[in-house]
Amino acid sequence: MKNTGTTTWTKANYRLGSLVSGDPWGSRVELPGNASILPGQQVSFTVSAVAPQSAGIFAFQWEMVQELVEWFGGASPIANVTVTAAPLKMFSVSPCRAIDTRNPSGAYGGPALSSRETRLFAMRGVCGIPSTARAVVLNMAALYPGSDGYFVFYPPNVPSPPISSLNYRAGFLRSNNQIVTLSSSGQMAVFANQGSGTVQLIVDVAGYLQ
Repeated sequence: MKNTGTTTWTKANYRLGSLVSGDPWGSRVELPGNASILPGQQVSFTVSAVAPQSAGIFAFQWEMVQELVEWFGGASPIANVTVTAAPLKMFSVSPCRAIDTRNPSGAYGGPALSSRETRLFAMRGVCGIPSTARAVVLNMAALYPGSDGYFVFYPPNVPSPPISSLNYRAGFLRSNNQIVTLSSSGQMAVFANQGSGTVQLIVDVAGYLQ
């Protein structure tokens, strides 16, 4: 990119921005290092593009942006990137408890989930799940629910699906198993939907796919 204006580009205010929001390409690429690009100078950006979880054709287009002010300089030509589905292999791990909200508050512990609450869990790097995992094989359980409800497990970079992962009744223990796709950053979302009160969540990992 060449700075054809009259203002110096600094890392604090000027970036290369994706014109395609959300996954898979991200939203901003900062200037390299602590560079200041004077009028007339050029700068090269490196974009790390992670393939999305699903197959399809995805637009790839970028433009310079002065944050909170304007887009400028003209957009790059649209490049349509075709992503094809590839078979995944499943690997088992020794049964391992990854999440237990009965434990003290923390990333994989308490508190219990409240009604219509969504919590995010980073699944790579726990219970033997590698950084290359695309999905996880889980056993999940609902304990001490305050009212009837259900859990939905899904990758947080897509809308919550209209299908429950586990239905439960007030005061009863219920469990189920599921293969859950992870987001490109390795996260898993859990949505709890019930009329009132809270519900405890336990998740054991049985394997992963990559």
